[in-house]
Amino acid sequence: MEKVIKKSQSNMEMKIPFLDYKAVNTPYFEEIEKAMMRVVHSGWYVLGPEIDAFEDELAGYCGTEHCVGVSSGLDALILILEGWKELGRLKEGDEHLYRLNFGNIDSRIDSCFSRA
Repeated sequence: MEKVIKKSQSNMEMKIPFLDYKAVNTPYFEEIEKAMMRVVHSGWYVLGPEIDAFEDELAGYCGTEHCVGVSSGLDALILILEGWKELGRLKEGDEHLYRLNFGNIDSRIDSCFSRA
């Protein structure tokens, strides 16, 4: 995948490689394919033993007791903010600033936490 940038003065195009997933994943292809087939054959597309194993392995790698997989970065941000509320680091009336580039997602977070 490439991003094309036009230089306005010379009207030239410069192609900048974005992220070549094929090149990144090629060394791990067989392992990825086996994991995908385990999921397909198990029928567990949400939660299940593969996710449990992943969460346990990632928690160990990070040196934490627990790890929770979520469906998106937005869900992760919401969990962080909810956790801060529970820990008393964020309370009603606190100002919270964030910079997101996800279109209307920032308004969804704002509506969830406007009352912090």
